[in-house]
Amino acid sequence: MTNMPDMEEILRLQLARRRTRIPQRPNKAQRELMDRMKQRKLKPEDG
Repeated sequence: MTNMPDMEEILRLQLARRRTRIPQRPNKAQRELMDRMKQRKLKPEDG
């Protein structure tokens, strides 16, 4: 998962939008986004 600038950009935009103090542990939003990206990549139905 090193060559995924899109995900990094999305995370940065989300964090910038919130502008809150972010804890070091992963947020719910980050985890949801990661899950979504994984689902989109795997897509067992299409594969």
